[in-house]
Amino acid sequence: MPVVRVLLFAGVREIIKEKQLIINADNISEILEKIVFSYPAAENVIRSSSVSVNKEIINDHSVLINQRDEIAIIPPISSG
Repeated sequence: MPVVRVLLFAGVREIIKEKQLIINADNISEILEKIVFSYPAAENVIRSSSVSVNKEIINDHSVLINQRDEIAIIPPISSG
């Protein structure tokens, strides 16, 4: 199981109070589940966020990840 660095942005960062997390996981779904389990207050914003792997937005959360992959959780941007 790879250990990956997960970068957090905007609303996710504000709720979790961290810029990044180090997580052991095989795929994106597992990363998201572990974050929601550890930080339940972030669930809604995480569920509505985009996820990038190596700076490319992905929609398939079953994608397997590697040790050197850079994962980012990018919440929707609101304006007003």
